Amino acid sequence: MESQHQLRDAFERKVDILGRRSSAGVGTSVTRVTVTAGLQCAITSGKWTFKSDMGITDGGLGNAPTPGDYLRCALGTDLATSYMLWSSRMEIQIDALSVSVEADYDKRGAFGIGDASPEYIRLRYRVTVQSPHSQTDLLDMMDVAEQHCPNLQLLRNAPKIDRIVRIDAAPAGQSEEEQ
Repeated sequence: MESQHQLRDAFERKVDILGRRSSAGVGTSVTRVTVTAGLQCAITSGKWTFKSDMGITDGGLGNAPTPGDYLRCALGTDLATSYMLWSSRMEIQIDALSVSVEADYDKRGAFGIGDASPEYIRLRYRVTVQSPHSQTDLLDMMDVAEQHCPNLQLLRNAPKIDRIVRIDAAPAGQSEEEQ
């Protein structure tokens, strides 16, 4: 694991660059998801590739993490990263840190049953931290880190989401019913 001094130095360099050139922090990330078979998907995001699938009881083969797994992973890893970056910047020593993300749900919503809603009923995260610093210092650092944690803020303050659709015609010689 990188030392907290190295993290602080990297953080400060980034703050300096973004402070001098705000446009350096603005961009668009693209993740492409392609259905490969059934409910299995191939995911490409930058240089990374992943797979997703649904569990057997939900119609998938259970061969890869589910979209819900990835959402919880994104939140948990972003929180852990934010805590480490901000503790480094605030010179708060962290000896060990872990984040567990829990989601309560009602699957009926995803299957259109009754009035159940498909989104999570509630999300919780549990942070376990080992540090020689006081509880007050740690909680203050966590508050700052959480204010700047992109995925936590995304879930708390959902942005407008635009849908852009392109519909391709059926391949020559194949009717729409045969697709």
